[in-house]
Amino acid sequence: YLVYDAIKKVLLLQLFANPLSEKLNSLLIGEVATGKSVLANCILDMSPIGVSMGKKTSAPGFIEASENADCGTIICDEFDKWDNEVREHMLELMQFGKTTVTLKSGQRIVRSRSNILACCNPKNYKLLKHHSLIAQVPFELPTMSRFHILLPFWSVDTDLYPDIAVGMVTGSNEEDAVQLMRATVKDFRKRIPFVEVSKEIALEIGDLIQDLKSMSPEKEMISPRLIEGAISMVRANSRINN
Repeated sequence: YLVYDAIKKVLLLQLFANPLSEKLNSLLIGEVATGKSVLANCILDMSPIGVSMGKKTSAPGFIEASENADCGTIICDEFDKWDNEVREHMLELMQFGKTTVTLKSGQRIVRSRSNILACCNPKNYKLLKHHSLIAQVPFELPTMSRFHILLPFWSVDTDLYPDIAVGMVTGSNEEDAVQLMRATVKDFRKRIPFVEVSKEIALEIGDLIQDLKSMSPEKEMISPRLIEGAISMVRANSRINN
């Protein structure tokens, strides 16, 4: 429960992060049938603006969808199976908020200030606990480094199956709650488009990431980009609790 609750809290912060002022991109890594795509689509349902794309997305389809998701959320399902051309467009979008399309008449700049939530399977479709997470993700470090945070999604313990069954029955009529959440996110982003972070808090975040860099066995993933993501989460948290 603790791991799943932590993941939900991170995704809630991503939902309340304003793409116009805060970058926050997450990668969910989990085995088949662990519910990561279901959770990602719940976030999509609650986002005022958003699109979902899967493994068969073409480059033109990605460009059109990402334009429609400007200032919103992009869900990238089965990201490990995406065509390389489409993935490169997305990685450029994550870093710069825009991507370049080559046409016969020249180049076109497509802008989309969006936050990305991607889902992928681990290598060999098995995610092992107490093993390097980086070594189990089917991407090179440059691809993984574009994400602010990687979230492991392990198989659900069979002890939770009864609770899942109850949730499937009782959770079938949640449209009103989803609509309310979507309206709340939209309202908060509109009323508080930007959250000022003090120099003192920024220094605390920098010190924390510095400590993580020295202690973590996954040092390759800890960079200034994680500082950017942490500041975005602080701003989103402040917006929620305002």
